[in-house]
Amino acid sequence: MYCHAVLTVLSDDAPLGDAVAFLSKEDDTTVLLSNDTGSLGEVIWKKDALNPEDARYVISSYFKSRTFYFFYGLSRNELKMEKKYKRFFVHPFHFNFFLIVPWAFINVIDSVLFHLRYRQYCPTCKWKYAGKGEHDPRECAYNREYTLVINAILTGIIARIEPTFHSQAMAEIKRGQRSAYLELCTHRKYEKALDIASVCLSGGLMLYLLLAFVLPMLADFFMF
Repeated sequence: MYCHAVLTVLSDDAPLGDAVAFLSKEDDTTVLLSNDTGSLGEVIWKKDALNPEDARYVISSYFKSRTFYFFYGLSRNELKMEKKYKRFFVHPFHFNFFLIVPWAFINVIDSVLFHLRYRQYCPTCKWKYAGKGEHDPRECAYNREYTLVINAILTGIIARIEPTFHSQAMAEIKRGQRSAYLELCTHRKYEKALDIASVCLSGGLMLYLLLAFVLPMLADFFMF
């Protein structure tokens, strides 16, 4: 069940105790308690730290998933962090979007809806959230657990405290609640299939555009 992987220690300055989450039960609601409520943004946006793209690569390497589905999920949660938006699109546009055209359309539509939905901010977990009123305690706990896991990976201390995350995840699942750690460890069977289908569809679309527009234009040019 553990997400075993070789990870180079990036930094080991943070106190180990601050990175460990402890579970308590209040009114049948699991709450994560920790001194470390810093968001992923505070780790990857500060000077001399990993840039967001490198951070996503480190995280995906640890969880042994390089699918665009996984990267997109990381980008989506990253955008929820902190009070202000640092970009418009959920996932930054790169050249590889030409190879996965369907994801480019999803990215544009989802980005618009994302900014319309996530307008509230929770000072406890330091994430944006959808809806009105107070932040759902269970979603807040999930966000804090997610932040702790990501920060533990980026600071290199995950190897020492992963058993704690694992035991907490099992306890949360037994209570019928979501676990950020377990969801990051779990890879859906269709993730790779989605990437393959996207590449094939993109290749077919580019071939069609080439045959339908580019080649006739070149033919007309040379005939002229």
